[in-house]
Amino acid sequence: MTSTDDEHELDPQSGPAWIRYEMDIQEALNEMDDSEVAHNVTMKGALSEVDRQVDVLIERQVTGSSIRIAVECKHYRKPLGIGKIDEFAGKLADLQVERGILYALNGLTSGARARAKRAFPIIEVRDLRVSAPPPLPWAEYVETALKFGDCGNPNCPAGDVNWSDWEQADGGPVSAGQCPMCGYWNVECHCGEVTCFVFHEETCVSCGRILTLVASNDGGIEAVTVEGDAED
Repeated sequence: MTSTDDEHELDPQSGPAWIRYEMDIQEALNEMDDSEVAHNVTMKGALSEVDRQVDVLIERQVTGSSIRIAVECKHYRKPLGIGKIDEFAGKLADLQVERGILYALNGLTSGARARAKRAFPIIEVRDLRVSAPPPLPWAEYVETALKFGDCGNPNCPAGDVNWSDWEQADGGPVSAGQCPMCGYWNVECHCGEVTCFVFHEETCVSCGRILTLVASNDGGIEAVTVEGDAED
């Protein structure tokens, strides 16, 4: 097994700690989601036309298309700098995957975190820090730090909705937004239930209110409405 990383911290008692770090993240991801999850994958870059290594690759079929997420696992002694974010962003663009997830054992510098927020494809940063060897098996430990995005579409592997407030006739806003990963809209009802839209009108399963996406002439969404009273 090989890696391009050169700042790993080794554990002499149980082998390279960075390998365990990658594999345990892969195992935890595989347990939490029914996507196809593979460790240490080699993919040919669409731009560079050379082989690139991916620590963990998540693949899932969404509405007939394959969605791929490249996961980078950085088991470094210090917070990651901007250069590592630029390197990962370049790899994502070369591989033409839909999203990147970066796990950093000791976090990121403020500049690197700001750079990650503006990356495309999207880079989601997940800190995974330890100050001493964990008392539990690694797979159990890392599972507590893993979570996917907040999109309500069950077929969306890791989408984070672009939420914004939409004013209502009664003056109270409602939160709604589109997931950049799968394209589905999500609306948070007055009762707190989040509904993922398949059609332009849905009924809140929690309170029975009618939720509507109002389309504009250009095919976008110009309004989001929540109507009716909560069912007893």
